[in-house]
Amino acid sequence: MAAIAAQAIVLTTVTFEMTGCERSGDLLKTDTEVSAERDSLETKAESWIRFAGAAVGDTADVFVYDDDQLRRLDTYQREVLGSDRMKVASTSGPKIVAMVVNGRTGRYTWTSSNTYSYMERLDAEFEKEELAHPTLSGHITISGKSSKPCDMELHPIMSKIVLRSIRCDFSGMAYEGARFTGAKVYMTNVSTICRMMQEKDFRTRGTLNTGRLVPEDLRVLADPSMISQNLPDSIGKDWLEVNRTMYCYPNTNEEESQGSPFTRMVIEGQINGTTWYYPININREDICWVEGTPGIDRGRTYIYDITIKRTGTDDPDKPVTLDDISVVCEVVPWEEKENREERF
Repeated sequence: MAAIAAQAIVLTTVTFEMTGCERSGDLLKTDTEVSAERDSLETKAESWIRFAGAAVGDTADVFVYDDDQLRRLDTYQREVLGSDRMKVASTSGPKIVAMVVNGRTGRYTWTSSNTYSYMERLDAEFEKEELAHPTLSGHITISGKSSKPCDMELHPIMSKIVLRSIRCDFSGMAYEGARFTGAKVYMTNVSTICRMMQEKDFRTRGTLNTGRLVPEDLRVLADPSMISQNLPDSIGKDWLEVNRTMYCYPNTNEEESQGSPFTRMVIEGQINGTTWYYPININREDICWVEGTPGIDRGRTYIYDITIKRTGTDDPDKPVTLDDISVVCEVVPWEEKENREERF
């Protein structure tokens, strides 16, 4: 099977120009207003933000907070990226720098982000995600004294679920030689809300395709293929490289319950005219847990090669076992698509 091509990982190198800046009423100032003030003030230090994997036209929101007990907002700016650098304005002193790219919201208000504690509670919504411009976020702390570059890693909130290849092998079964037809693959129990700055302990908050494929849920997405795609109409014993990539928000629920289901990839198709389902818990010990926290972390790619060995379940929310399928899986960092336009 062909290996997946290596692509650029989202990594942002950040350095900061430390100058003065003020808030303006209830709305935070735009990058134009910040720039006008910044240019008129004495420069404390000069630096830049360089983007690898970002695209021209992405929108970046940068928040600078005092790194003290209160963690109050010092400055904010929004820019539409047009080059590989962005200056960041701030007063001097230790700071927390938080960045959201493609946050899909209007200008942030003072009341929604006036402390870093508020920032930590801001939500991203899966229904607003766009594949060409996924939501990214990250944060670092800086001393405000060094002019050396500081590195910030921006991670997507979404993760990718890839069905790389599939085949069926019904050896020894009464239906040996049958083909798997009318097949499709989709995600179920897809969490719809995640906090922008969250890095661990991802709990389910609202779901799409709850327990099954829900056509109405597909229609709320700009691109329904994010969570549902067709497979080749006839699948046999030979490997088929299908490379179906779907997306979801993280889900690391420790235990499954009615209100906190695991996120699953479901393969659906027919054997001799009867429909069967193969629901697979992503990165869980029952099927294939590779590394890290069980479940789906943010900014990762979960890759699967599946062999269907026998009839599955009659319920799209009842996970299959290794008696039903065999699995080869791997987990790698999120990789930017090579075809993103005007990358720098």
